Amino acid sequence: MTYATMHIASLLIAFTLGLPSRNLPQIETFGASGQVIFNGQSLEGVEIVFERVSSLGPTPNSVRTGVDGQWRQSGFLAGPVYRAIPKKQGFVFVPVNREFSAKTKGSLSFEASASPGAKPKPPSITEVPRPGTTGTLSVSFSASGRVTTPDGKGVPGVKILFTLVSGSGNTPGEVETDAQGKWIQVGFRNDSVYQIRPQRLQGDIFTSQTLTLRFPSGVVNVSDQNFQIAIGNFVASGRVTTQGGRVVSGVTLVVPSGSGQARTALTDAQGRWTVNLQNNPGTFRVTPGLENFTFNPASRDFTNRSATELDFKLPDTFSIAGELKGDAQGIAPPVPNATVTFELLSGTGARPASVRSDGAGAFRQTGFTTGSVYRVKVVNSSGRVCGAIEVKGERSGGRINCL
Repeated sequence: MTYATMHIASLLIAFTLGLPSRNLPQIETFGASGQVIFNGQSLEGVEIVFERVSSLGPTPNSVRTGVDGQWRQSGFLAGPVYRAIPKKQGFVFVPVNREFSAKTKGSLSFEASASPGAKPKPPSITEVPRPGTTGTLSVSFSASGRVTTPDGKGVPGVKILFTLVSGSGNTPGEVETDAQGKWIQVGFRNDSVYQIRPQRLQGDIFTSQTLTLRFPSGVVNVSDQNFQIAIGNFVASGRVTTQGGRVVSGVTLVVPSGSGQARTALTDAQGRWTVNLQNNPGTFRVTPGLENFTFNPASRDFTNRSATELDFKLPDTFSIAGELKGDAQGIAPPVPNATVTFELLSGTGARPASVRSDGAGAFRQTGFTTGSVYRVKVVNSSGRVCGAIEVKGERSGGRINCL
């Protein structure tokens, strides 16, 4: 039973039993449309199948293109993402599918070509009378192209916008390049002139800012409307300090990139860091790291428009604790009443006072300055230095061998 059927059934039950009907929430829906082109002409009878990508739920039924190659369907929910898949025996399609949602602008168009070894019949051109005429050929005029980087890689997500320069009629809506950087749009008139303009992100440079689209006599598909783009970079930056404002150097910042290779940086003597990133859409995440420390916040998300002042905080001080053992294996009895002293090796701040281990060999001291490095030295009850380690961050436990 479909959702609509269940909805009607529940209302019938309510009215039959004399129960008051509830005010059901309004469900926002939208429609989608497009066209399929083969050899520059409309392709009839292509089935457009719909899948739901982002979540489970009902999906509208498939539709077929008409004699003008166009298709249309309604009843898509405003929240989810859907996928339109064209199917017709003897043909393959570019792109193989298109994902869309309520935010998608422009038509969802496809370009067909014959499957290897297949010999499909050419699409028919139907005569459609126009006002004041006895009938003219109904041909759909289309344009297509590709957006690539200088090394030939396709760039997805580039908006292709159209402006009517001269002539009449409606101007086709914008489209976006697919995963291979390809785009196609239909609905142009051969007696009009259009301007094509690519658009991506601020900082990107196109070798051609615009192209002029004309349809020469007998041409129904102009397929060489290509653009080349130099994708720019942007800089993400921030600072790492303690809660009291003291700078912390040597902190590692990691930003995963779209290519799978993470970009890293270290904070300098002023606690500052910068990372150069390719100007791609979407959200980035930077994560700080310093052994034995917890940052506030643990990470920060940003975009190319909000990539500054990505700051992190650390506690002003940290503590050191441990357990003293009399052998390397840790099976000997603990070492009680040993003197544990602390030496400042690098950085600033006061040197905490020495402490003594308790009866279980445990010790603890606080007040170590974040960003500084200390040496922990252990002197046993007989006055011999029996162990030493370097510490530069929070140490909440662990064995120190007093040999």
